Amino acid sequence: MSPDLGEPSPSLLDQHHRNSPAYNSYLSASIWAAATTNANPSVSLLVCLEREHSIGFRYADVAVPVVIHHGSEDTRVPIENARAVARDMKRAEFRVCKGEGHGLMGNAKVMAGVLGELAEAWRGRRG
Repeated sequence: MSPDLGEPSPSLLDQHHRNSPAYNSYLSASIWAAATTNANPSVSLLVCLEREHSIGFRYADVAVPVVIHHGSEDTRVPIENARAVARDMKRAEFRVCKGEGHGLMGNAKVMAGVLGELAEAWRGRRG
């Protein structure tokens, strides 16, 4: 059961507080709750490892640029496993997020950086 976080207070929404630890914590909890609702981590892991469930392609067949982010403090997935996936891909860049653990998609700080980088890449394509 995910926690009911409700809406952030108006004080958390103003620009002054957007980088505050409280706002980051609120965003991280909201993202994690949305990402894990009705999730089955065992199935997700088997899919990611290309075992028992096909994902429709092999990592070695991925020819587009990919950036893999992995937390240096991840205690669920060994860093060498993630590096092996990156090595299997033709154009993968592997980045270690220092001090971060597992579940980077639920980490507001990390995702802000990832989404900001994607936005910059799209701006570059249009311009």
